[in-house]
Amino acid sequence: MSSTTRLVKAVCQLAYDARDYVLLNSGINTLSKKHGQLKGAVQAMVELSIGWLDEIKQQDGTEKWLELVETLRAVTEGKVCLSALLSCLKESGCLRA
Repeated sequence: MSSTTRLVKAVCQLAYDARDYVLLNSGINTLSKKHGQLKGAVQAMVELSIGWLDEIKQQDGTEKWLELVETLRAVTEGKVCLSALLSCLKESGCLRA
């Protein structure tokens, strides 16, 4: 599991470092839908991305921030293992209940 987690986090980190939000959002979406993917790896990827939300909103604007929030909402929706993360997004005001 640790190698898969490192891999998905590295993909996201590279896209984030390049400020390529289209690649970041599509990478999160694609990696989360891979049927053989471990839940822990997807959760780690989402947690990493949530950590960037404030910085993205401040540096790159609300539009890019909303795109990432929508991607995270879509990825976490309906997944029991990620319900705590979705609740965190709602409490922080990123998502409406």
